Amino acid sequence: MAKELMNYLGNALILSPFATHPLDAGQRKRAFQTTSLLRKWGFSITFLHFAFETRWYWGHNSEDDAVIRKQWEGDVLHFYASKAVGLPPANGESHHLDEWWDEALGSYISNIFSKRQYDLFVCHNVWLSKAFDYVPNRCLKALEMHDLFSQRAKEYEATGVKPEFFFCSEKDEIFGLRRADLLLAIKQEDADWCIARGFSDIITIPYVEEPDLDVTAISPMANLQPLHPGKVVFGMIGSDIHFNRQSVHALIKELEAVVRDTYAPIEFVLAGSICRSVGECPSFVKKLGFVDHVSTFYSAVDVVTVPMLHGTGVKIKSVEALAYSKPVLFTVHSAEGTGFHGRICQSLREMALWAAQISLDGKVPADLVKECNESSTRASGWIQGAKDRLIFWYNLGRPSFFQLLGTRSASLSRVIVESFAGLALYKELVSAFRPQGIAVQPEMEQFIASVPSDQIPKIQSLSAAIDSWSSSTFAVFSFGQYQLLDIFLSNPGPRLILLDCRFCSVEELNSLSSLSAATMHAMIYLLTPLQASLINASSGMRVVVYPILSDRSTWDPHLHPLYAEIALHASHMSSDPYLEVRLEVDASGLESDDVGDSHFFPLSPSMIIREAIGDIDKLCRDTMDSK
Repeated sequence: MAKELMNYLGNALILSPFATHPLDAGQRKRAFQTTSLLRKWGFSITFLHFAFETRWYWGHNSEDDAVIRKQWEGDVLHFYASKAVGLPPANGESHHLDEWWDEALGSYISNIFSKRQYDLFVCHNVWLSKAFDYVPNRCLKALEMHDLFSQRAKEYEATGVKPEFFFCSEKDEIFGLRRADLLLAIKQEDADWCIARGFSDIITIPYVEEPDLDVTAISPMANLQPLHPGKVVFGMIGSDIHFNRQSVHALIKELEAVVRDTYAPIEFVLAGSICRSVGECPSFVKKLGFVDHVSTFYSAVDVVTVPMLHGTGVKIKSVEALAYSKPVLFTVHSAEGTGFHGRICQSLREMALWAAQISLDGKVPADLVKECNESSTRASGWIQGAKDRLIFWYNLGRPSFFQLLGTRSASLSRVIVESFAGLALYKELVSAFRPQGIAVQPEMEQFIASVPSDQIPKIQSLSAAIDSWSSSTFAVFSFGQYQLLDIFLSNPGPRLILLDCRFCSVEELNSLSSLSAATMHAMIYLLTPLQASLINASSGMRVVVYPILSDRSTWDPHLHPLYAEIALHASHMSSDPYLEVRLEVDASGLESDDVGDSHFFPLSPSMIIREAIGDIDKLCRDTMDSK
């Protein structure tokens, strides 16, 4: 079935070791965020889940699977990891980069790419970066970093415990990062770390969260006054991980001392699985436990505290609190990646003292509320910049094309043959370039629709065709539709045009050399072997020789039904002797002596076009560097 072209950028395969449901942990929220953004920006998503986390460790989780399939419109694949994934380092010191790699996953990815066409491949976490070895070069390879795994051990050791999850050497991490064409960082500090080590193809996509849609928005101005008379309620929500446990215990200790000294009317609310690790505590501490909706927590507190002193990546709870328009008390570490430029606590003692001051004053400082709201807006603006930069690199990494397919003939047999030839060319180009869409003349519509393929982004209107033209690196026009080129030339578009002249008459061939000068565009002429032998090699025309029929196209299982139509109407082709000769020649091929100049050997058009757009690639890169 053909795809409707509505801001369609291409197909993206997402490899994530983290399921996107339930959204109760930072790594899952991040996987959901970036995948959702890619879909919003125009990618069709296939979500490949490398299942190894707790809820998937022992087998398939039907309840979670149902939600994940709904999230990604059913296009979800689960690959069940071996039990070796997730184990501590084999050498007892740190993980080797590919220590958690599963060779069966590599074969699985290769098989996917042999059956389906993808333009973008996103891999989450550097410890899965070997997956890039199984992705064809025509596909842009992006690594969603999440974290700097070579820095994790240092952060854990600073708190006196052994590292959890995956951690590796800096040398291994750099090697893994270099496997990708493009790096996606969650905060600028991580991007700067990469830039300092020689990386340039890196984009920062900050974590930004949308509040629950079914929850009434919390008014920022309401945060100036406490929700509860006679006290100010502070709170923290988090999962039961080491850095959270360490931070919350330390903060409760500091708050207890401050409350004892100042009699500040403080209540401290905890939510999430972190409650499991908080035993007996002072009377001002209240534990909500796990909440079905985080809005339950945010609606119950006046001020959110994020007391993290160590760790890597972005503290998702920091961004989440800002999304709910809550004032937040940050440490230096927990403010990273949030866009927050206000007062930051240098220690948990300072955070506890500030909380006491707010409680005794009975109101939240207006400048804190204002900065928290502005930081959330600021981070959202970064998302738009990240989108522009990612699409730029995407277009640069894989040039795109727009195709206008049509005929001037009323002969049914001719229409069928030209439909077949145009689709065969399209499929050849798709193997190396990214399709922006194909616009088809109505007479050809029924034959195009008969081709069983989901790789055809079909254009339904002139305005959509012009949009596709404007965002393409090069355009492909049937000679029969050449008169429409003026309409497109009045809009910004590609500098390179491939004109399919394989159904031109001898007289029309003789007039081709003047076309490029008339359009002021680089023009490449697509000819059959017979046509190429008839033109003057000294004309200066840039020619790609491509047969109407070839083993590659006639044996294509998707095109075979249309090829069968050609055979069915073969008896009617005698009315077009020139076409009949070309079909016969194409079926047998021409010797090089018949063609003359070696420039006209039958070649894949993709090879010649790639050379022609090299200058455009360089221009794009120079533009990117200047920015």
